[in-house]
Amino acid sequence: MPLALPVPYWVDVFSDSSRDGKAGGLCRWILREIRCLSRSAAYNAIMEEPLSEPSPDQTAEPHRMQCMQIWGSNRAIDSAVTMTGIDVRIVSRPFEGNEQGGDVYYLSSCASGRISRILLADVSGHGAQAADVARTLRELMQKHANHISQSRFCERINEEFTASAKLGYFATAVVLTYFAPRETLSVSSAGHPPPLHYHRETGRWSLLAAGDEPAESGRSLPLGITSHVEYSQSSVKLNMGDLVICYSDAFSEAHRANGEMLQSGGLLQLLIDAPVEQPDHVIPWLIDRLRRENAANLTNDDATVALITPNEETVPLRDNLLAPWRYARHLSRGLVKQ
Repeated sequence: MPLALPVPYWVDVFSDSSRDGKAGGLCRWILREIRCLSRSAAYNAIMEEPLSEPSPDQTAEPHRMQCMQIWGSNRAIDSAVTMTGIDVRIVSRPFEGNEQGGDVYYLSSCASGRISRILLADVSGHGAQAADVARTLRELMQKHANHISQSRFCERINEEFTASAKLGYFATAVVLTYFAPRETLSVSSAGHPPPLHYHRETGRWSLLAAGDEPAESGRSLPLGITSHVEYSQSSVKLNMGDLVICYSDAFSEAHRANGEMLQSGGLLQLLIDAPVEQPDHVIPWLIDRLRRENAANLTNDDATVALITPNEETVPLRDNLLAPWRYARHLSRGLVKQ
């Protein structure tokens, strides 16, 4: 049965104080939209906080992220996801064809859809052990989905991951946050290889590093080593046609034909010839290119890669209006679990 959402007093005051002119008309329209939506049959579905685990056959149609949704797992996948302002394609292949691997990928959307976040982590372990760590990261992603501050998000994730992780478990991770109103992508690294950024305006690839602090400062420590870590961040404006690739170390530790390790700089060199005008082809091209370079590449570890491209989607008015209720419901669920 649909839930009738009580309209808070400040909306009624706002409407009553602006009855004349264009502002009054706009306020009354917003009020009607809230009341109608709160009584609609779709309200309960809109207000849900689904934890969605993709299946390997989700390759035909992109998955559309909902507000307050967490999407991802540590299983094999080749799937596309659409979020507000960005599209993400993820390909993940666990080591030796196992069902679950040590690479964990999660996407989250905040209560309004303005904050879209991607986490790619390489957990110390495989199979069922890594699955336990993956569930912990998923719960933390959901809990902190509405944090705007990228650095603070990483610090909170690290604090709680360190407290909850089993003895000896840690994870390198890269976290990317897309803030739709400013069209900016922020990146923070916890001991993880840096993302690769293609600038369409210049036609060049570059490393998207998380600040300029050296590793010795502790800002690049993996998650779970110690709870007292400050994580830096860097931000870049994403323009249409730009591409961002994040990846697990199976890619940066791939080798050239002569046995030399590529590292992130070597990946940049390979990507000069990538089909950047056809984003859907970039990941298959990169995987094929690495395998042609050295047949052993991507076979000795879990291998995960994600491609981020901007789209023209904006935050719908409905999602902005419902954001306070979604967030309140999210907080209430957290209190019930405690």
